[in-house]
Amino acid sequence: MASNVTSLQWKLILQKDRLVIKLVAIFVVVLSIVVIFGLSVNSCGLEHIGIINDLKMYENDMDPEFCADLVERINSFNSQCSPYVEILDCG
Repeated sequence: MASNVTSLQWKLILQKDRLVIKLVAIFVVVLSIVVIFGLSVNSCGLEHIGIINDLKMYENDMDPEFCADLVERINSFNSQCSPYVEILDCG
């Protein structure tokens, strides 16, 4: 009789553990989908923010090599995303 009660207790414990594992797995899958979708949708927005920050940095130091790299990034951005970013004159 005692082993029967112990067996039932273990079954209840394992059922709770399985439920927790399933809930954690569902949470991880949903979170992964949200992160992947969020990164793919907002990549243009993040790149735009990065370009704007780099433009401000360029205004401070006026480095010609940095300007050339920034122009390449701006050209790439303008071909793939909007809003249009004005091209710099590095000369």
